[in-house]
Amino acid sequence: MPVDKFIQFAFDCGADGIEILDAFFYPPGTTRDRLPDANELELLLKAAESALAQTGLLVHAVAVTNDFDFDDEHRLHTEREKIELGIDIARRLGAPIVRVFSGNPKSSDTIDLVRYRTIDAIKALDSSDVVLALENHGNVFADPARLNTILEPVSKHNAGLCFDVGNFLLAGVDA
Repeated sequence: MPVDKFIQFAFDCGADGIEILDAFFYPPGTTRDRLPDANELELLLKAAESALAQTGLLVHAVAVTNDFDFDDEHRLHTEREKIELGIDIARRLGAPIVRVFSGNPKSSDTIDLVRYRTIDAIKALDSSDVVLALENHGNVFADPARLNTILEPVSKHNAGLCFDVGNFLLAGVDA
């Protein structure tokens, strides 16, 4: 569904605000392993701004699909760039929050590495006007004990946690 149609749908359902997912900025079915095309993104953002102005809806958050479970430095750089782009989009659309992820390592051997990469990215991309909210998506921060490991390292930054109870259940946590 195009972003402007989603905004209209949310308005028609009586919502007062929305979260914009970065999936709206890629062609349907596209693997989000790169940044979206800048020209297409600009057109989509203009369509979103127009729909937001017409409906009066607020953007409460922008969600970025990033994954720090890669050994390739270029790919890790791209994953940070996705968060930076999310911050830029949040500023443009007036959203105070960018929801970020850590990844979903296929091996328990890399969970700590991905956790540290995520924490480092949050620290490096610290913004005074946009909160980076780490969601407990995937197995890196999938249970309360693991999620709490991020509180101390990012406590001095404009960062927070996004608790999704459904993700705890997917990780086998029923607390």
